Amino acid sequence: MTTAGMEYDVLPGRTAVALGLQAGAGWRQVRFEDQVGNPTNPGQLTSDSYAFYDVLASSLTLRRELTPRASLTLGVSDYVFDLLEGEPDHSPALSFVVSLR
Repeated sequence: MTTAGMEYDVLPGRTAVALGLQAGAGWRQVRFEDQVGNPTNPGQLTSDSYAFYDVLASSLTLRRELTPRASLTLGVSDYVFDLLEGEPDHSPALSFVVSLR
């Protein structure tokens, strides 16, 4: 997946809250061996059996600085695939990060 975007600190400081938005593209290799059903539209497949998906990701991030070299981050994201093709697919994600510098 390749995306570009921005993040805005709504509440800066030792405990920070940020909103983010990214847009980009994702590719997934589709294998037809041992396949049940049809996971992609035939028009999305390239010659190497890769499917292309447009991606839009929104996020809410909470960061807490514990020390100048350590922080905790909790993030909630919603990845939206196939936004331009009609019925989009949502894929929510939750991340918890311990950062040591």
